[in-house]
Amino acid sequence: MTIIRRLSYFDGSKLKKMIAFLGNDEADKFIKTIMNTSCSFLQQFLPLKFKILPESYVLEDAKDLHGVITVSPERGNPYKLAITRLMFEKNYYEVGKQLIDYTISKYGAKGADTFIVSIDDSYDELLKLFTTACGFRQCGSEILYRMPKKAHRINKNENIIFRPFKNSDIETVCDIYNSSVINHFRPSLQKHRNEFKDVLFYGLSSNYELKYIMENIKAKTALAYFSITTFDNTNYTIDITIQEGYEIDYSLIFGFINREIRRRKKDFNLFVKVKKYIKNTDRLEEYLNKKESSAIRTQIVLVKDFYKLAKEQTQKTGLVVFNETNSPIRSNFKIKN
Repeated sequence: MTIIRRLSYFDGSKLKKMIAFLGNDEADKFIKTIMNTSCSFLQQFLPLKFKILPESYVLEDAKDLHGVITVSPERGNPYKLAITRLMFEKNYYEVGKQLIDYTISKYGAKGADTFIVSIDDSYDELLKLFTTACGFRQCGSEILYRMPKKAHRINKNENIIFRPFKNSDIETVCDIYNSSVINHFRPSLQKHRNEFKDVLFYGLSSNYELKYIMENIKAKTALAYFSITTFDNTNYTIDITIQEGYEIDYSLIFGFINREIRRRKKDFNLFVKVKKYIKNTDRLEEYLNKKESSAIRTQIVLVKDFYKLAKEQTQKTGLVVFNETNSPIRSNFKIKN
């Protein structure tokens, strides 16, 4: 009999069998990660509004696991969920569909209203699974640029200051972000103010994040909001949002960023996320190209609002793995023939 149930601590050996192609060390590391983040006994009894950790479910048939899915609540908005991991046997896309439909129905019944997933643009069959079979729609893309390892000149402007983000800045930052989202993507991609809030227990995350405001002190106006995120204190990813209607000197921001990181780490890799659903990304890409940055990954952002229904079924060895990774230089998709 085929069932879908929560991942348990006793599924370790079954998971290891499923991902044996990774090798013992990689498989053990993967299992440890998924167990530590997805098997909280207490969280399963909490209402959706109090959930903060990822949760995983497995499709089991004849005591063998044939698929795994992980959903993670967005920080500050538990009603917006990201699908961060999906695994199933190659060509058994019906297993993937069942897992996706199950989690959407389960969390939708609890009050979730938005589901998001980001997939590398080269994985056509996986994109088709989410869009054609499960009713997700494309909402732009995100391109990751790798900046060259050379110091940025730190330009100065006496009217510009950089200061750490404070919770009192939430309304301003939320307005900057939401107004910058391209209009027809805004209903699905706009953010709630709490998604920018520094919340209790965020230290449970594997990422470390620094957030800043770029401000014109003469005009008393916030010009930009940006974050610096790392999972290993070596690879740093920059996410910048500019106030609509303003043009800024990006060398000011990147000069400041390099100085801040070098205070903590002398040798590091710098990546920049360019969100193509944001209105003012052309000038950022132009700056990155002038700095000889290289685009290393493009991910399609897919969204499903709970009220939108899946339209049709898909077709039905090896393994298909979609696995979100904190590393900007690792692939999140593998196929075992």
